[in-house]
Amino acid sequence: MSASPLSRRRQASPRPDVTPAPQRLLLLSYFEPKDVPNLLAQVRAVVPADVTVYVGSYGPNAAVAGQVAELARGRYAPMFALNEDWFRQRRRLPPEYEPFVPKRLAGAVPPLRRLGSTSARVSWGVELGQRYRDLVRAAGDEGATIDAWQFDEIVPSAAAATGGPIREFIRGVLRGLVFGRPVLGDTAMRGFVWVARTGLAIGQLPITAELTTFWRTLNRAALAYVGEEYPRFEGDPRAAARRHASGQRALAEGPVAEGAGQRLARGLCRRAGQERRRRLRRVRLPLREPVARGDARRAADTRYRAQPEQV
Repeated sequence: MSASPLSRRRQASPRPDVTPAPQRLLLLSYFEPKDVPNLLAQVRAVVPADVTVYVGSYGPNAAVAGQVAELARGRYAPMFALNEDWFRQRRRLPPEYEPFVPKRLAGAVPPLRRLGSTSARVSWGVELGQRYRDLVRAAGDEGATIDAWQFDEIVPSAAAATGGPIREFIRGVLRGLVFGRPVLGDTAMRGFVWVARTGLAIGQLPITAELTTFWRTLNRAALAYVGEEYPRFEGDPRAAARRHASGQRALAEGPVAEGAGQRLARGLCRRAGQERRRRLRRVRLPLREPVARGDARRAADTRYRAQPEQV
């Protein structure tokens, strides 16, 4: 057997302001690759020079990563959708890497209802997260610098008292995203975890052993949690933020406030037209600095299309 790919791959050292999350940052996502030059031009025009800017949409894109790297404090963070079918179909590795990874979980990810134990749910979740990192690794091999990831998302069913199975699966996904496949040279990488608006109610659930493990995994994986809210962008923005911040307040005031509240992200989401499915998400981190999820359609040629919740 040939030498491990670990000995053949070069890994960029983590940038000093990637972990932990910098105090001042802007997060931009959900855009078309063709719009990146204009997006970054606006960043250069209006964003203070000391603000770190994370940029990324669905799936790694080496060309976009290169443009982001031209920003003095630009950081590339591609996004991955929990229910994207392409990743669930099978594992996809270059032939030279396959001998180093056990084949046991190489096939289709089973539906959640068929995963009858915690071990099975976590193991398949880890594999799915590792498949996301497989694309991160492939982009890195093409010369792209990837600093973080975005996970879309903690789904509403995870906030139910009976949501233990999906929480176990998600915590596996996060573990796979953080650590990837060390045998192939992956190193630890943290990212941003998006939370569905109703999913924020998870912070109100009484703490159990299962939830303790879930929160510990989430806290270790996330640079920040990004909550979603959908106010009308009319009138006083401060008043609108207060009216629609119930989910964030629930998280901040719940049993996990001490841990999760420290990384709490308040999100304002805009739908600019049902026919175009556009969303603008502006997030305020604990240190009261703005974070945004960009207003644009997903790239028409991308294969990473978010699916309805069906796990």
